[in-house]
Amino acid sequence: MFNREIAEKYVEDNVKNINLRKHMYAVEACVKAYAIAIKEGSVKINNALNEDVSKIDPEEWALAGLMHDGDWESHPDKHPVMVVKWLKENGASENIINAIHSHGNVEWAESNGGNEIDGMNRFIPRTKLLDKVLFAVDEMSGLIVAVSLMRPNKLMDLEPKSVIKKIKDKGFAKGVNREDLTSSITELGVDMDSHISLMINALRAISFRLFTE
Repeated sequence: MFNREIAEKYVEDNVKNINLRKHMYAVEACVKAYAIAIKEGSVKINNALNEDVSKIDPEEWALAGLMHDGDWESHPDKHPVMVVKWLKENGASENIINAIHSHGNVEWAESNGGNEIDGMNRFIPRTKLLDKVLFAVDEMSGLIVAVSLMRPNKLMDLEPKSVIKKIKDKGFAKGVNREDLTSSITELGVDMDSHISLMINALRAISFRLFTE
């Protein structure tokens, strides 16, 4: 049975880049925060079925966030196929596997090695709520952390408007895909301000992971 202990061991063994680890923990925190907020009703997703919301497992969602870039360091040309295969072999749930397998775009894959790797589509369509949350959180978490690193108090007094300002600044954090930032929020069905606010709050809770060596 796949669990956090197995996931943590995988990260320890396969992700040596400290900044990548920090990103994975950041995405984990934000995805879990979304799971809790949606399940409790403080965040409403218009197209989410009540039955789907009631079945949300925040710990399962957290594992999807933690593992989403598990093969980026070791196999960037095959990401996320290699971690998807590993998750299947190690008993991860279909929800975790599909969310990770869908957290990108075919267009990006085609320009970075093709969308078929080892007989498997590199990315599959996003069909479930977790899929959409993971995709919406991924790029935005990187931008939020990048903005916070420029501030004396890091995340503690960061507001959404400061992040939105940097989204418009194409010269800042050039590696962050602006199109994915905006299209993923539309796909999820939330407004940008509340999306960023939820994520800032989630990241504040793990500041000890993000801003220490």
